[in-house]
Amino acid sequence: MHQSGKQSIATMFKLVQQGRKDIDDGLRKTWTHLGDLVSENLSGRDTSILSLSSRSRSFGNSDAKARASYSLFTVKFSVLSSMVVLGFLENRIPGLVFLNYKREEGSPPVDHVIFGPYAQRICKHPLAMKIMDTSSRSANDNNSLGSALFGFDLRMVKEFAARPIIDEDGGSSFELVGAPMEKVASWWHARQPIHDRVKAFMGLHPNADLIDMPLFSSSPMHKSRQVNHASYIEGGKPPSESTSRPSQSSKKPPPKNMAMPDSQTAA
Repeated sequence: MHQSGKQSIATMFKLVQQGRKDIDDGLRKTWTHLGDLVSENLSGRDTSILSLSSRSRSFGNSDAKARASYSLFTVKFSVLSSMVVLGFLENRIPGLVFLNYKREEGSPPVDHVIFGPYAQRICKHPLAMKIMDTSSRSANDNNSLGSALFGFDLRMVKEFAARPIIDEDGGSSFELVGAPMEKVASWWHARQPIHDRVKAFMGLHPNADLIDMPLFSSSPMHKSRQVNHASYIEGGKPPSESTSRPSQSSKKPPPKNMAMPDSQTAA
């Protein structure tokens, strides 16, 4: 992925698709259960204690009723490219939203699934929030993760009644057009900016400047910004490209062995 311009930005990411039948049984049941819970949270479905108990018993039960089919995508990218990659995918796939979730925010509860045995398969990102005390957690939720960021296709919410528009050639697309996609489109367009969601996922204040974090301070973007800021005088001319660009000898290589975050998406 490459952005054109004087100060171009290039990054890479890897996107892997898995069919529902290709996923191991535990992860498949986890994502199926998570999809149900996210749908209930988004649609505001009234969930009684009885239905919660019934669903808890059916979680992991192969005899549970069949759900809609889906594919699971795993995306891997550099930590420094978190906002760029996730924003790019949302822009290219209308209806896809990367949801930021922090503990005890769900109604009905989602913690036991997102932070359960497959927590590292749902979201593996080195900048996720951490909790200090895990003694009160259950046996299936004993990790220190405090937040997660994962993709979800809003078409999977049953109450939205999304139906693809078929063209004259019999094909369908991700475009959110027509009455059958009205609810999905309204929710998708109302999402918060990806920058705000990633900051919340990392536990940062909305007004915090992400580029000043220690992990990001060694990036070329941060260095270029420092040079431009030092060379600019209010009321004067902007610094020329030759003065604002650091010399080759002053550049430092990017940090090595940086963890590659994984974020999974059900679509």
